[in-house]
Amino acid sequence: MGFYFVRGFDGKSAILESKEYPKGYQSTHGAFLTMEECVEKACVFPEPCSCCGELFTTNYCEPTKSELMAQKICFHCHFWKGYVREKDNPKFARIKGTHYCVEKSANVGRDVRWNGFGGTKFTVRWMDGRQESTNNLWCQGDIPDRFKNDLPDNAEFINKL
Repeated sequence: MGFYFVRGFDGKSAILESKEYPKGYQSTHGAFLTMEECVEKACVFPEPCSCCGELFTTNYCEPTKSELMAQKICFHCHFWKGYVREKDNPKFARIKGTHYCVEKSANVGRDVRWNGFGGTKFTVRWMDGRQESTNNLWCQGDIPDRFKNDLPDNAEFINKL
């Protein structure tokens, strides 16, 4: 028997006791002999996230580790709260509940495989009338429901070439 700090593919975190690695979960840690050892060595914060209520680890490099501990929030909520703070940044586009960063086109006429979306060209139009075409669009992911009021859609794709 061992204890595992795991995160399910549904985003839920837990400490599970199991004879073998629990299926349907991801973990960066092996089994621990006791619950206390699991909490200590997996750096599980003693309280659930103040934003989403999930258990979370503080096993990150500085300054992220200190920020998570001070704010009592998980990495996932910390990530999205950062975008809430920067929501008016003119290079951020939120389209159909997904967050994007519109970078200037790069490597035009050269190897674009390291550009966002592999160099695929997109044209974005913001609700304020601005428009930009780029071959360097980056996606941060679907905005979690708890952040959608703070990060409403502000743009649309007008074509994908």
